[in-house]
Amino acid sequence: YILDDAAPLQQIGQAAKADAFLFPIRPAIRWAGSSGTFRANERDWIAPNPPSGAWINVYLKAAPTSPVAITISDKAGKTVRTLRQRGEAGVNRFVWNLRHDIPGAPSPGRAGGGPTAGPAPAGGRGGGAQGPAVLPGEYTVKVEAGGRVMTERVTVTLDPAVQASPADMDAQTQASFTALALVAKVNGVISRVDSMSEQLTALDAQLAARLPAQLPAPAVRSQVKQAIETLKKFRDEELARPLPGLGYRQYPRLREDVQSLAGYLGRGVRAPNDGEVARMKDLTALVDQAVAKVNGIIARDIAAINEGTKSSPRVAVDLIK
Repeated sequence: YILDDAAPLQQIGQAAKADAFLFPIRPAIRWAGSSGTFRANERDWIAPNPPSGAWINVYLKAAPTSPVAITISDKAGKTVRTLRQRGEAGVNRFVWNLRHDIPGAPSPGRAGGGPTAGPAPAGGRGGGAQGPAVLPGEYTVKVEAGGRVMTERVTVTLDPAVQASPADMDAQTQASFTALALVAKVNGVISRVDSMSEQLTALDAQLAARLPAQLPAPAVRSQVKQAIETLKKFRDEELARPLPGLGYRQYPRLREDVQSLAGYLGRGVRAPNDGEVARMKDLTALVDQAVAKVNGIIARDIAAINEGTKSSPRVAVDLIK
């Protein structure tokens, strides 16, 4: 057997007297890599490497009917991460991967959807999106489960092999937040484009069904078709790679560029370099241009189409602020 944390066993007698019990949380290390360089060789281990992050052990007398809600706050009381995950009767282990919530991402749903407490993949090349790593310090963990609200503190320390100043780490955190905000903005543009394209395609089908075959299409249908082409060209040439699964075989569009920058900024423990700062400035300008372009399509093309239908607007979409 491999016993990686004896605290739950040492206090199980006390925990079993309550409907829910949050065990003390041992200090967590923010590794420069995913799990610490000394654990890189899996052949040295009989079992899988333990997850990296803060281990939140919770005893539940009975399986709860709703997800376990975990809120992590910094010393100022600001929430840095909200997690929801299904709990089971007995001792449960939830892992906070020492990262913030992703800026602009929806909060975990009441039905258990959204981010869970498991470790998230690394951002950038080959990984999914995740929030910036938290700075070393003291954090409060609040757990709501089994009809109880329980709190404990956890200390986050930095990888002892890393030499980084607080100013460098703060600069990295702020740059990561800025880059992830750009990712959210680009995703918002793409969402608007996709919504308009779907609605316009449905409207075109409705107009085609109402017209006798021998009559020419009215002007509004020509506007619809032109808008569909405009949106498709905008999406495929500027916003996102048009063919899924081909990866680097297609040159990156705006979404891939901002995702890559966010991934690079989140690697290691360091301040952004001059190239990354310059790239951030360039991409910020390009994202602003994309927002202006989609807003222009909404205000001009979509407004004209809605006016041409002579009824309530057929295409519903809001401007991006």
